[in-house]
Amino acid sequence: MQKTESINAGFSDEALWFSVLQNSRRRYMIEHLRSNNGSLTLDVIVDHLIEIEKDLSIAKNLRRSIKISIVQTHIPMLERTGIVTFNNHTNEVRLIKIPDDVNVHMNLLHRADISYETYYIVISLIGIAGTIVSQWFAITALIGICFGAIVQKRGKLLFKGRKLPV
Repeated sequence: MQKTESINAGFSDEALWFSVLQNSRRRYMIEHLRSNNGSLTLDVIVDHLIEIEKDLSIAKNLRRSIKISIVQTHIPMLERTGIVTFNNHTNEVRLIKIPDDVNVHMNLLHRADISYETYYIVISLIGIAGTIVSQWFAITALIGICFGAIVQKRGKLLFKGRKLPV
């Protein structure tokens, strides 16, 4: 197997993991390797990605496109970060290690059967809804204060010189 120099063997840099996991093909590769004892051939990975992406793309050369992007972009990045090794002679991709905190995150989304994109969109929408609700309460409170001030002012004018009803 080809030896690679790891740019972050300790996996302590969260930014590194976000950059690795931000691409769906890399996530699908890692997940497929995890579910198959950590070792697959390049062709098996390409077939898996074609199956996932076939409805998303109408490219005539989808197999070629996926294989080129995996070999030229994704595998080298995963090798540099110490996640996988790739043997050019056997075309075998081997999973080395995934930190526990990343495993927990990947398992959470996998169990819920949702994509990262959907997960983050839902979290964002919840945040936006919370902001809107809190703003609505603030506006409602402000209207209540203004209305109370108007009623108090009118009440004083209405009952000027008279006893207020109890």
